[in-house]
Amino acid sequence: MKKPLTGRRKQEASSEPEIDWEPMPRALSDYTGFVLHWTAELSRQMFEAALAPLGLRPFQIGILHLILSEGPMVQARLSDLLLIDKATMVGILNEMEGRGLIERRPHPTDRRAFEIHPTDTGRACLAEAQATLADAKESFFEPLDPEERQMLHELLRRLATSNAKAWTRRHAEDKEEDNAAAADEANG
Repeated sequence: MKKPLTGRRKQEASSEPEIDWEPMPRALSDYTGFVLHWTAELSRQMFEAALAPLGLRPFQIGILHLILSEGPMVQARLSDLLLIDKATMVGILNEMEGRGLIERRPHPTDRRAFEIHPTDTGRACLAEAQATLADAKESFFEPLDPEERQMLHELLRRLATSNAKAWTRRHAEDKEEDNAAAADEANG
């Protein structure tokens, strides 16, 4: 028996997880920031749905991919790279460790820190997830030809890189100004 619709179109096929989606509001479709947000949210839901049968989430795949490609790292570094707040990262890593996907090992030089290492189970899960995600990626980007996909990727990477650098510079300048103001207050 089908569930009643609640104002949102739901995928009802038993073979596919539900995605909470409805067409983009026309009134907002002229705003690039909204279109980018809407598309990112839809892709998040689609990739989460693709990973659900494996019992995995996109952040877990990102963590496994990072520690396999760049080597073990402390959880604070993972938080920074994946833009996940540190408290949330602890929960994600606890879950992953509980499932045997990663293990925490003492950092070789910092007694207070632990490095995150992949396990054989984590490696196997990542390989399976990558195959699943390849199918989901193909489905999501199907409306674009290969050149458009590459162009979209390059444009988004450029926006992310240049804006991250600019934000970091501004943030550092603001911090310097705050420190100078605090020093001025302390001195008189």
